[in-house]
Amino acid sequence: MATECNPDMFGFKAVEGRAVVAAFDGGAITCACFCLWDAGERLPSQQPNSIMRCACGESFDSHRLEESLIHVPHLSAANEIRRAEPLH
Repeated sequence: MATECNPDMFGFKAVEGRAVVAAFDGGAITCACFCLWDAGERLPSQQPNSIMRCACGESFDSHRLEESLIHVPHLSAANEIRRAEPLH
């Protein structure tokens, strides 16, 4: 559904002597987003991600048991340290 926008109806005022200009054409990024939505896809920012960062500094896939088990002690220790710290 097309939207009818008229930039003149908003009457943007100048700020500190500079004109305020707005584009109502949707642009290429907006068009790409709507194309993804129309196809039933999610945006890259909406994709689920199971990659976690361990307290030891490594990244691992939390959905893969063999990768997760080695990091359980690190994550548990980091949580204990956080619980012991006073809240500021």
